[in-house]
Amino acid sequence: MSGRCGSTNAIRPSKEDRKEPIDASEDGRVADDENGENGDTANKDDIDLEVKTGDEEKFRCEPCGLGEGELHKAARSPRRPSPKEVEDHELTHCPYRAWCDHCVRGQAKDDAHMTIKGDLAESSVVRVVMDYCFLKEGVTEKATAHEDSTTAKTSMTVVVMMETLCHSLWAYAVESKGAGEVWMTEQIVEDIETVGLANERIIVKADQEPAIIDVQRGVAKARAGHGTALENSKVGDSNSNGRIERCIQDFKGLVRTLRSDVEAKIGEKINLEHPLVPWLVRHAAHIITRCRVREDGRTAYQLMKGRRCNAKLVPFAETVLFKIPKTQHRVGDFEDRWERGVWLGFIMKTGEHLVGTARGVFRVSTVMRRASDKRWSAQLLRNIGGSPAEPVPGATGRRIPAFAKKFEAENAETVFVPVKESEPEVRVAFIYKSDVDEHGPTPRCPGCKAAAAGGKYRAKHTEECRKRFEEILMQTERGKRRFESATERKFDAITRKAMEMEPKDEDVADKKNDADMDAETGSPGVQVASGSGLNDNERQESVEEQNRREVEEAKKESLKTKKGRKDKKHKKEKRKEEQQDDRGQKRRADEEADDTHRAGEPVHEEERKSSKRKA
Repeated sequence: MSGRCGSTNAIRPSKEDRKEPIDASEDGRVADDENGENGDTANKDDIDLEVKTGDEEKFRCEPCGLGEGELHKAARSPRRPSPKEVEDHELTHCPYRAWCDHCVRGQAKDDAHMTIKGDLAESSVVRVVMDYCFLKEGVTEKATAHEDSTTAKTSMTVVVMMETLCHSLWAYAVESKGAGEVWMTEQIVEDIETVGLANERIIVKADQEPAIIDVQRGVAKARAGHGTALENSKVGDSNSNGRIERCIQDFKGLVRTLRSDVEAKIGEKINLEHPLVPWLVRHAAHIITRCRVREDGRTAYQLMKGRRCNAKLVPFAETVLFKIPKTQHRVGDFEDRWERGVWLGFIMKTGEHLVGTARGVFRVSTVMRRASDKRWSAQLLRNIGGSPAEPVPGATGRRIPAFAKKFEAENAETVFVPVKESEPEVRVAFIYKSDVDEHGPTPRCPGCKAAAAGGKYRAKHTEECRKRFEEILMQTERGKRRFESATERKFDAITRKAMEMEPKDEDVADKKNDADMDAETGSPGVQVASGSGLNDNERQESVEEQNRREVEEAKKESLKTKKGRKDKKHKKEKRKEEQQDDRGQKRRADEEADDTHRAGEPVHEEERKSSKRKA
């Protein structure tokens, strides 16, 4: 029996509080009630046994909770060393000591990211965690004297999302970062509703990258009225967002597996520019949600739906026959009721199948597998139209429509293309948000989308967008000045880069000496290239000579541009001086005329004022 404040029962003393022997009756029993009205007694030996076995907490007075402060874990504090320890340690600074400032500056580690268990792991609010990841191909690493850099020929940006209620995973390929991808924000809100969190208060967590923060705010704005709190991990510490990082690791592994499987079956390489890849990204996350069994023995789909999934699956990218749904555009009695398409996944909410055709991607209810020799077609995969952002090319909206005969008309090809990374170059001119607001955004330009969204994140404008704004802005004097200064910056940057690449005189002399020595010794380095008539050294000298000519031309062009601007400025200043001289001569002539009038006949006051105004 535990004692509480205000209780009528006496509190049994703990071992620490009991400094005197307990008053016991003749039979060795202690009264349990202060007044002894109930007649309940407890044996002294029983009390001592409970105290020894660690049950003394039952006999302590429990705090009421009102006005009490919650206990928190304090940061670890190093002990204070003795002067002798400091002197010995500063000799080598080995091993590491937390009380040494120099050791902390050079060797201290981040706080360990430990799995949270117990009461701290329990949360009454569901978290939706998001992050960006990249699928790259053609990766090359370049090491210099100062840094190591990694570049990729092609890169695809992917948004990955998971939630902590059912632990479902969702992923979509996007053309650019930020909330400029409006369809992406709508898709995330729809997935949250599919899980069952439409009217629930949630916490949307991400890192502190401006692009993902824009998406966070877009989701919170779309869920206005339901309660959406924003949470961000520590700056530069992706490990503190370990849940989504592990999900991305599993997701990328399954993407590679599915790609390898499809390549082996169609006998053709699939790169990031293939129209199948955006649907492969989506399907990989759906498979993890539907099929991966968790620690409790159930899948995320079972936790979401409350039962197992009974819908049939088909290997990804397999050619199937699908039945045309019964819609208002149904087929006639004399027409075919089954069409051919590529199986691209399923819809989590309805269980419908997704099939891809040259006209776009559609949802259907029934599919039928074909014979084993007709299941795989590289040509059909190459001709798939549409992407998750625009399932039917030319049709507005991200909603995947049911297949109907009205889509038989040829639509425009899908324009979803991953980013091709190239060497950084000097931009011709800056495109400001005011320019986009005044002249309108360029279709499918990430920079215009980011500017129109109004967030802090900024993306690059496409080459087509820059050409469009150049034509518009060159029609105004202000725009011409902007592009003239930008062109000058570009020529200066080209000149600096060319001068950095230009070989030094010592290197040229060394190469020439090496070439002479090779020619004298007849080394294999002086072999004549077939068809060119030049050996390797002569061909290299020819290339270097051509590079020098290009550098000289760039320098001349830059000097010519600078000289033109200086001449223009000089002419403007000279014209201004001539105008000032003309005004001075005219003013002196008017003054002489006034003096003549005063010496001769009187001049009226109004005429003098008029003459001064003209001057």
